[in-house]
Amino acid sequence: MTAASEVFIAIIASLGVYSFSHGLHVEKVQNAENAIARLYPLDINVNQALGQRAKAREALYNDPPGTVYRDLTEDDKCVFEYYLLIRDNINDHPKGKEITDSWDAYIEATCKESYGFREYIKANREIWTPTFLNEFDKCTANLPRGE
Repeated sequence: MTAASEVFIAIIASLGVYSFSHGLHVEKVQNAENAIARLYPLDINVNQALGQRAKAREALYNDPPGTVYRDLTEDDKCVFEYYLLIRDNINDHPKGKEITDSWDAYIEATCKESYGFREYIKANREIWTPTFLNEFDKCTANLPRGE
């Protein structure tokens, strides 16, 4: 009887541990899906703001040397504040690596094409995560100095 009770307690304890760990996994995946869901609207909001500011749009997507960016008003420069990476949550998604790799490529292309984006990040390094800054430094390492 005692052995049966111990086995029963062990089974119940194992189920409790499994249930707890499964719950944590489900919560992480849900957080990842929420983070991913924010990426698309974030990009739409940025592009809507840029649609109203043609020079800012050009500065973000087609201005490697910074000629257009240097001519922007302070109001036009505010669109550069929209971009954030939410990598940690995305990595917990079953397709997190694929999504993160895609987002990294998007940010890398933006870094290469946008002097303004690079300058904004450089001027505000204290607000970015170490992970983002590490990726940013890799993306910009091969660009000519002064850009």
